[in-house]
Amino acid sequence: MRANAGTVTRTSEVRPELFMGCFRCLECGTIIRNVEQQFKFTEPSMCTMETCQNKCEPDSLLDDVIR
Repeated sequence: MRANAGTVTRTSEVRPELFMGCFRCLECGTIIRNVEQQFKFTEPSMCTMETCQNKCEPDSLLDDVIR
């Protein structure tokens, strides 16, 4: 058995790591799946629907996220 002693100097909340994200285009409603996350919350740059290609900020679908 091993024992450790020390002083906690700083704490922070636990945040789950996100690997892939799902988003919805606010213009046409297309679901954009499997957006790879790159060490921060990464949104798609444009809609994947050829007729839309909206470049506005998409809506995240956190319930459909793949971890």
